[in-house]
Amino acid sequence: DPAPALPIAATPDPATAVAEPPQFPTPPAVTVASIERLTPGWEVAMELDRVVKIERLDGGLLGRLAGVPHDLGPDGTMVARPKVDPTGVRALSESEAMIIGSWPGDAWRIGVVSHEREGSDLSFLKWRGNNRWVAQPFMGGTDIDENKLAAHRWSPRGGMLLVSAVGNNDPAEFHRVAGKYDDPDGMPLADGEHIRDVFESIGGTLFLFVDPQKDGIGLEILRSCKPDEAPGCERSGGVRFGRTDSRYLVYETGVMAARQRWSISAAITERVAPPLPRRSYIVHYETGGWKLDAVPGDQEVTHMLPVSDGSLWIVLETLGKETLWHRSDAGKWVAVALPGDVTDMPEIEVALRDESHLWIAVNSGERHTLYSARAALQAPPEPTGVVPAPTSAPG
Repeated sequence: DPAPALPIAATPDPATAVAEPPQFPTPPAVTVASIERLTPGWEVAMELDRVVKIERLDGGLLGRLAGVPHDLGPDGTMVARPKVDPTGVRALSESEAMIIGSWPGDAWRIGVVSHEREGSDLSFLKWRGNNRWVAQPFMGGTDIDENKLAAHRWSPRGGMLLVSAVGNNDPAEFHRVAGKYDDPDGMPLADGEHIRDVFESIGGTLFLFVDPQKDGIGLEILRSCKPDEAPGCERSGGVRFGRTDSRYLVYETGVMAARQRWSISAAITERVAPPLPRRSYIVHYETGGWKLDAVPGDQEVTHMLPVSDGSLWIVLETLGKETLWHRSDAGKWVAVALPGDVTDMPEIEVALRDESHLWIAVNSGERHTLYSARAALQAPPEPTGVVPAPTSAPG
């Protein structure tokens, strides 16, 4: 059986809370072979006459047919969206061409203009009117020197969330680019803490990933306070990672997902000096508090998609090949068999077509197919069944 997610020790009384958040115990490694394998009821959603790809987004479906962006029209046919490509919007590098967020209502790309000597200016472009990328205004302009930002990430609550670079003892300041909500309140930091990353739940809880203020080994996640919590709750309500068997240890944040209204999941990679092995985790803030999963085989998490029932579709990669997994809201992992006679793929591209359907792109020989499966894979089927997705050639 897979190792269960591990709850941390009880949260200390905020009135007596120490400067450090509670620390996770390190969960044991989990082997791939120990995880149950499950075959979904894959259905052919669409047969295509060209190579089909799917953008790795947090929600919605944006595909590419022979490299040209397409999405689904009202009648279920694939409609070309050539203006999605970065021509004319200052997007030149691979990272700038990456589309993030949810398609089409809250889709973004990041523009970068390099300085002559060093550094760059960043702009945040949102897909508007279904036909163009528009740089969004914030903090008095439409771009900013990257050195003035400590972190930036798309927010499932809406828009892009930015964190200003701060000095010692200054609070973290947050800025929202577009979206209907105001800038979040600031968050106090301890002396010497260095901001690494940020994420926001759909309900508005902020999670700030920081290097600890002491020896710099480890990772802390601070959580914004609830209305009835006492001062210091950012730390007592957070969590800390760390190991005592290595002085040379670095934690890296990866892909993140917002589950339901308040829960989040974030991929964390622990890199240490040989001979100690690299470890890979997914940390969850959910009902019952913080939990920590060891990723099967300590593989790299390359994509996570949150489902409305609280579960996650997860893509893992090792040695140049990716595999598909599902984690239930209760924390049970299953390895997911690919559709048809496909046994492995170097890249697995999945998208949530809607709240009920996950789609996957498969190119096998001359066959180019989009398959669908029930998004809530481990939940009991709905009594009325699932309406099949439309089958259509590209329009």
